[in-house]
Amino acid sequence: RIRILFEIMILHCNIATICTLMSGSSSKHKPSKSVLTLKQNQSNNQLNLFITTSKDPNGITNYSLQKKNIISVHNRLIKEGKMSITLKKPPVMIMISDAKVAQLEVFIKAIRNPEEFSVENETPNIICKINKPKQDVLSLTITNQKQYPSFTGTGFPKTLTTLTIAHMNYRHVDLRICSLQNLKVLNLNNNNLRKIPERLFNLSLTALNLSHNKIPELPILTDQNIEFLKSVKCIDISYNSLTAYPTMLNNITSLHSLRLSGNPINILPHQIKRHQKSLRVLHLANCNIKYLPYALKSLALTDFQISDNAFPPPLQPNIPEIYKLRYKSSIPSLKECCVKSIKRHGVTTIDLHPTLQSYVESAQNCTSCYKLLLESSLVYFFRAELRSFASSYTRLPHPVPMAFYCCSEKCFRKVASGKRAVPANVYFSRTS
Repeated sequence: RIRILFEIMILHCNIATICTLMSGSSSKHKPSKSVLTLKQNQSNNQLNLFITTSKDPNGITNYSLQKKNIISVHNRLIKEGKMSITLKKPPVMIMISDAKVAQLEVFIKAIRNPEEFSVENETPNIICKINKPKQDVLSLTITNQKQYPSFTGTGFPKTLTTLTIAHMNYRHVDLRICSLQNLKVLNLNNNNLRKIPERLFNLSLTALNLSHNKIPELPILTDQNIEFLKSVKCIDISYNSLTAYPTMLNNITSLHSLRLSGNPINILPHQIKRHQKSLRVLHLANCNIKYLPYALKSLALTDFQISDNAFPPPLQPNIPEIYKLRYKSSIPSLKECCVKSIKRHGVTTIDLHPTLQSYVESAQNCTSCYKLLLESSLVYFFRAELRSFASSYTRLPHPVPMAFYCCSEKCFRKVASGKRAVPANVYFSRTS
C-alpha cells in the first residue's frame, strides 16, 4: 500500500532525546542542531515526526504522533522556544529548544488537533507539498577524493548499476565494490592498480574497464565466477603490464569486445576461435606480437586494430609465402601424454594444478584434422592481408605473418593442396 504523506511543517531547532526507561546521565543525549519535519498521512490524518540531526545528516528517525502514543506535551516554556513531548513507543522524551515561537505554537496545535488542522489558515512558515519518493542512485562517477564515499558512512549506494572511479591514482580495488550486486558496468581506468581481487569477478558485470593501470596479470577464474563468465560482454585491459594473453579470457564465451592494446603481449592463443566465437571487436595495437594465429581468420570480426607490433618484414615483397617451417619434437613428452589423457577423459582444467592448467591451455589443434597438439607438432608460417580478417582494420604496409599447426606432413600437404581452407593466392615454399 502506498502512503502519500503531506509535509506540513519544517522546524529548525536543537533536539535532545531522553530514554524514559533509564535514569542518570547515560539516558540523555546532548542537544544537537536538527531539522524537525512534521508529515501527515492523507488517508487517516495520522502525524509522523521525522528528525535529522547535524551529526548524522543521512540518517532519519521516525516517531509516530498518534494520540494514543503521546503521553504528555509540555509547553510552559514555549515563549522561550522550548517544549517537550513524551512518547510510549519508543519510550523517549523529545526536548526541543532554540525554535521560533510562532512555528512552535503551530506545531503544538497540529499535534493536539490533527483532524482540524488546516494549512491555509495558518502561518506562511508552514509548507504543504507531496513528497516525491527518492529515486535510486543508478550511476556514480568519482574523479577526486572529495567525491569518494567515506569508510565510516553509508558507503556506495547499493542500487548502483554503473560505477566509474578514474584518475584517482589508487593502487588497490576497494573491496566494498565487490558487494554491489546490482553493478553491471565498472570503470576503473587511469589509476595505479597493481592487482585485481578475484572477488571482483563474482559480480554479474556486462562491461569492465581496467585500462591505463599497471596490472601484470589477471586471476584465474573458477566455477565461483560463473555469473561473470556468462554475463560479461566488453573488457578493456589496454595499456597495462600484461606479458601474456590472460588465461581467464579462455573461459568467457560471450565476449563481444576485447581491448588489449598497449601490453607487451607477444603470442596469441591458437584456441581463440574455440573460446571467443562471439568476438567482434579486437584491439591489439602497440603490443609485441610477431605473428597471428590462423584460427583468428575464422572469427567474424568487425573491428580489428593491430598496428605498431613486431611483425618481421617479408623476405620477398608482395609474395605472401610460407617463410619458415619449424619442427618441434616428434616424440611426445610425459607431460604431453598426461594432458592427452586428461582431454580424453574430459577432466576440466579448473581441477588441475595451475602449472598444468596453463600447459593445457597452450594446446593447439591441427589445422587439418583438428587433432590435439602440444610439443610434437609442425608449425607453418605464411603471410596474409588484413582485409581477410575484418571489415574494419588497421592498414599495414605489408601482409602480416600467420601461423598454423599441423600434426604431420600429410596434414600439411592437405592444406597446401587446397583440401583444407587456406587464403587465396598463397605461394607455398617449404624451408626448414
